[in-house]
Amino acid sequence: MTNISKKKPKTEVLLEINEELISTISNIKKPDNTKQFLNSFFSIKERIMLAKRLAIILMLEHQYNFRKISIILKVSQSTIWKINKQLKRGQFSIIVKKYKNKPKENKLWEILEDLFDLPPIAGPGRWKHLNKMYSDKK
Repeated sequence: MTNISKKKPKTEVLLEINEELISTISNIKKPDNTKQFLNSFFSIKERIMLAKRLAIILMLEHQYNFRKISIILKVSQSTIWKINKQLKRGQFSIIVKKYKNKPKENKLWEILEDLFDLPPIAGPGRWKHLNKMYSDKK
């Protein structure tokens, strides 16, 4: 979790700073420059937090349950619940729209799909799943 100072600037200052940040990011045209900016501007913890939020949104859109998302991404179910609530209100419509038509075309899905295929923790079918994983690797 990122830390935010308890001393807050005036609302109009925050709004102006926010507008400037949005303007700065939207004016970056080349992907390499965007990557360089984000890597230098955000700490590793902030980038991980944002990446996990994106993954939660995509996984929820693909009907993965809270428990599986929590296990794979190492996030709390309350975090997933909050993001799901925002998603249902349409707050991530731009992200959803971007990935809706081409969900499997990026490397993120390749990585997550390997993690999606987790065996059940207990109960029937657990060993069948492990046998399938073993035979697929041969």
